[in-house]
Parts: sequence; structure tokens; C-alpha cells
Amino acid sequence: MKQMLEAKENLQFDELFDLDEIQRIQDSFSEATGVGSIIVKPDGTPITKSSGFCELCNSIRKTEAGLRNCQASDSAIGKVSLDGPIIQRCLSGSLLDAGASIVVDGQHICSWLIGQVMEDGEPYEKMLNYADGIGLDKESYLQNLAKVKRMSYSQFENLGKFLFLNAKYLSQIAHQRLELAFQNEQVQYLNYHDYLTGLYNRAFFEEEKMRLDGSRQLPISIIMGDVNGLKLINDGFGHTKGDDFLIGIADILKDCCRKDDIIARIGGDEFGILLPQTDSEMAQRICNRIYDACKIEAIISDLIYPSIALGHATKEF
Repeated sequence: MKQMLEAKENLQFDELFDLDEIQRIQDSFSEATGVGSIIVKPDGTPITKSSGFCELCNSIRKTEAGLRNCQASDSAIGKVSLDGPIIQRCLSGSLLDAGASIVVDGQHICSWLIGQVMEDGEPYEKMLNYADGIGLDKESYLQNLAKVKRMSYSQFENLGKFLFLNAKYLSQIAHQRLELAFQNEQVQYLNYHDYLTGLYNRAFFEEEKMRLDGSRQLPISIIMGDVNGLKLINDGFGHTKGDDFLIGIADILKDCCRKDDIIARIGGDEFGILLPQTDSEMAQRICNRIYDACKIEAIISDLIYPSIALGHATKEF
């Protein structure tokens, strides 16, 4: 359960969407509008391939300073805004750009950016100084600048609003997919785990017992255990304390066994442990570790220590 919660706190765009499908949508958007488009991480690192990028911006991104400025600009324009798209001139070539963030469960997982547009009526001259700053040839820079898509600010603003609505919709879809995946994982988890102790349950134990019953796992040992005195604790202290007693036993079993051992609660007060590639001597050592651990710390008040009766068997061939 802990792993599922951690995964929910570190969401990745490509875990929630089919990148090929998103790439097709992004490419189609650029072809229909004539503006560049890309989806980036919050720090400006690209997630998708660029669509419809103009020659000017491609030449800028080929320089070290230009690429650095472009990614810084993408990060700034793609920051979270819940009221509408962020529309401003890029920090690199000073062209019009717009960005909309995709936010899932409060996490900014990426931004969809569009732009590389010159506003109608804007002169070229004030943009030429940037070519010197990043080391580009002014003549070729000017030629590429002449090919940049032009439109009115209001037209571009409308595209930004469209982008914002799409990003908001993608955020909703991602949330729904995340919740569905989380619910499926919870069901899967409960299908194979004991709800009280977090150990595996009997169904998983029996499946693993069959799966591990092969020559590659030999020798294989099994430890079976019955908790001592559970009924007395339930009758004398109540079932809540009885549950605490079982949880304490389960914690001891986890601490005393190895990473690859299969530990399961297979009944009310019964536990089973599968030990692949383990001989009888090692199985006995693990039993002794469990017995020793039960003597160390009381679970209920300061009087009642955990107690479990163990037996083990080994299949050699």
C-alpha cells in the first residue's frame, strides 16, 4: 500500500498518457494552426518531439546559450496558472508564446506550449540584437525571421485559450486514469494481502507454494506457526488487543525473515513462511530468531509477550 501512495506522489506524464497518441494530437494542432508546439516537464525539458518549430527557433536552439534561454523560457511560460494561459514573449527570440500547465492531484506534471509567432506589424530590427548575443549570423537570422508565422495578438490569444481548455481537460483525464489505476491496484493488493497484518494471505501463499515447487528452488523449506493464547487475549482484553497481538507477531516474522521469503497469514491465528533455496538447518535458525525476538518486548501492557509455536519441513528433491 505504501508503494502505491509513493507512486501517486511522483507522477510522470508518460505513465498517464500514450505518448504516440499525444504526439499525433500535438502534430495535428501545429499543422492546423501553423504555430510551433511542444510538451515539456516543469523545468522546460522536452517530453514530446517538437511540432511545427520554425527555422529561426531551431537555429536558436542549436546554440548553447539559445537552448538554455529557450528551456528557461519554456519553464516560465509553462508555470501553473489556474485562471488561463500564460501569454508572453519568449525569453529567447522574443516571439509570442503561450503555455498551459497540466496539473494532476496538485502536482504540476508538465506544460503544453505553443508559439513562435510574430505579432502583426512588429518590426524585425529590434529582434536582431539577439542574434549577436547568441552568436548567430545576422543575415541568416533575418532570413529565417521573415518566415516566422505572423498573426494578430487577439488571434494568438484565442489559440492560447484553446490550449488552456485542452490542458485542463487532459488534467481531468489524467486524474480519472490515476484514480482508476489506484483503485485497481488496491483491489489487486487486497486480493493477495491480509487486511490486518499487511502480510500475504492464504490464496497468495498457496499459489506461491505451487510456483516455487520446482527443482530450481530446492531445497525449499516451509515454516508453519500457530499463535499461542490468542483466544485468552481476545476474551480477557478484547478483540482490538487481539488484533494488536497478531500485528506484533507479523512484525516479528517480517524482521526475522529474509527479503525473498514469503510470509503469509493463512488463518485466524496461523502463519506460514515459504523459504526458497533453504535447507533444514537454515529453517531452524529462522525459527530460533523468531523465538528469541518474541522474548524481547511485550505487546500488551508489560506482561504479555508474543508467543508462537513453530514447525518446519524441508523438500530436498
